Amino acid sequence: MSIRKERIQQQILKTLNTALVYQISDPRLLGVEIVSVTMSKDNGYARVFYKISEALNDEKKLIAEGLEKAKHFLKRVIGEEVRLRVIPELKFILDETEQTVARVEEILGGLSYSNQDEERLSDLYKKLDQ
Repeated sequence: MSIRKERIQQQILKTLNTALVYQISDPRLLGVEIVSVTMSKDNGYARVFYKISEALNDEKKLIAEGLEKAKHFLKRVIGEEVRLRVIPELKFILDETEQTVARVEEILGGLSYSNQDEERLSDLYKKLDQ
């Protein structure tokens, strides 16, 4: 990826987070944080990944609706703050990475190994190291 594209993505990320905190008063969007932006090759589309706090997990649909309603305002803010020929079309995607990681850790933490299993694993690791 080019340095320019990375810079644009970072500028859009910063602009969107600033707008969410200081310029948008929609109560549905309190606690929403933009975590990354990925642009298409022609910079015509931007996938905007956002996360929400644990307390807002039940309100995912309301938050998605709030972001869709604010989309045109956010595009205008991007147009004012970031120098682009074409303002990208925004697509908001909920980033559930943290919840997925927590769930996997919970599942793995619940697994129990017997001494035999650990001995087999250590034997396997020794064989792999040779």
